[in-house]
Amino acid sequence: MGTKNIKSYVTICVLSWLVYVMAYFGRINLSIAIPWIEEEYGYSKAALGFLASGFFASYAGGQFINGLLGDRFNPRYFISIGLLASGLGNLCFGLFPVLPVMFISWVINGYFQSMLWGPLLRTVSEHVPAEQQNAAAFLMSTTPSAGYYLSYTTVGKIAVLANWKAAFIVPGVLLAIMAALWFWRLADSKNKTDIAEDRKAAGGTTGNSRSLKAGGLAYLVFIRKLSYIIILGIMAGAVKEGLTFWGPSLLADQGKTGMEKALYFMSLVPLINIPFLILNGLINKTRVNPSWSIAVFALLSFAAALLLRMSVDHSFLALILIFYLLMASIFSVSNLMTSYLPLEYRKEGRISSVAGIIDSSFYLGAVVAGPAVGAAADHFGWPAIFTGITAACLMAFAVSVFVLRSGRSAQSGP
Repeated sequence: MGTKNIKSYVTICVLSWLVYVMAYFGRINLSIAIPWIEEEYGYSKAALGFLASGFFASYAGGQFINGLLGDRFNPRYFISIGLLASGLGNLCFGLFPVLPVMFISWVINGYFQSMLWGPLLRTVSEHVPAEQQNAAAFLMSTTPSAGYYLSYTTVGKIAVLANWKAAFIVPGVLLAIMAALWFWRLADSKNKTDIAEDRKAAGGTTGNSRSLKAGGLAYLVFIRKLSYIIILGIMAGAVKEGLTFWGPSLLADQGKTGMEKALYFMSLVPLINIPFLILNGLINKTRVNPSWSIAVFALLSFAAALLLRMSVDHSFLALILIFYLLMASIFSVSNLMTSYLPLEYRKEGRISSVAGIIDSSFYLGAVVAGPAVGAAADHFGWPAIFTGITAACLMAFAVSVFVLRSGRSAQSGP
């Protein structure tokens, strides 16, 4: 492969990485701003939880729809529209801080952010040679950690130094700029690999309407055992996204610290996730059955959640360390399911479809977690929330064992 082609696919990988990292700026900012919004307007945690629930519901539905559409339409236009509309949703949220407008803005933001992940994986797959696919998948798997860290440190600092509204206005502008950059750069990117030819030779599709047919979808869900993964994703998503959204408030309340310190503690979560990310990549490289890895990390999540419940009345240091272990473990479950499994479908032309379905399942769980955690915090306190988290992790582990026993393998897909 010539130097020009190498430069082209490396540029696409880096740009795809930047796009999804930047998307987190316009997503995690609500978690950062919640305490200030609660203090300024006096909204209950349950009411604020519905803001998150609106985002998660539209994101989950959008992932399912846009995952399928992402295999059919040009990702240059698809992703550019998603970035631009997400930026506008953030701008409206920050400029018109009235609860109904905030809710509608965040629902819009959720839907258009769902246009990014699946089509980005498709773009990377179509531009990266087969021998570099694992490396590209690993790079994309680091985007959540990088996005979380940069959001808590950069957007969090903006909120502290300016005000919480700036934490939406600045990301809104940055997302619009990223939309223009993606649209401009993809116009010059014509050097696709021979993935499309491989798909045809294997009798698969090249992103046509086959993946949208009812039979094709039923094949994915039932024959390829994706239904079990969806159930697991719902359980794991309730824990992962619930803790992500309410994490700053939880740590501020439990540690009796200011919001700035709580954001600092949350900013360390993605750094602690890095060794787990590397481990996930190494496991995938050895082609070990991913069902085993998912089950092991689900069990570790349950153990950490149980310890977290037991440590709630003890030192804050013990609580924060166990909190980090829980976040890293449940993140590993998510990472293995969303970053690597979809690439098993590249020759069938269903990368975006599968990525959308799996990612959607996580946010279906988050739809319930947002307001439920807020209501429980208002009426019963954080110990009751830790009990619920433990139960959800136990159910996730049970489903992961069922997935393992169903005989799903990396070769046959989910």
